[in-house]
Order: sequence, then structure tokens, then C-alpha cells
Amino acid sequence: MESKISLVDQLIEQEKRFGSTRSGKVAVFSHRKEIEQGLNAGFTLLDIYNLLSDNQEMPITYSSFVKLVRKYIRPISQ
Repeated sequence: MESKISLVDQLIEQEKRFGSTRSGKVAVFSHRKEIEQGLNAGFTLLDIYNLLSDNQEMPITYSSFVKLVRKYIRPISQ
């Protein structure tokens, strides 16, 4: 008989693998000044994300990174 893994245990394992859902927001806020400086210097979000991700300082996908930057750092003008 197979024992079923509880929902809580699955969530704990998921968090270990991917980090918490807030880890992306925390990472973006902790690099806010650097992101702003990079954008002001003419670098793209992809350039900035790749560098942070390669240095293992951005534990989220590029699309999530873009959404967070647009929401909290560089809102899109309407």
C-alpha cells in the first residue's frame, strides 16, 4: 500500500526546490538600486536578470522578474 504524501509535506518540498512565493519580491527589492542603475545606464531587463540569475541572486523566472520590476520599480506609463 502506497502512503500518500500530505499537502503540507508537498508544499515544504516545493519551497525547498523553488523558494517561497515571496522570494522573488524580496530579491527584486533587495536589488532595487542596482536594477534602477542598470536601467538608467541603458541596459535591458534581460541583461540585468541574466547577470543576477547567473550569480544566483534572482530565484525567479524572467517573466516574474519583469512583472515585479514593472509593478514596483518602473511602472508602465499610462
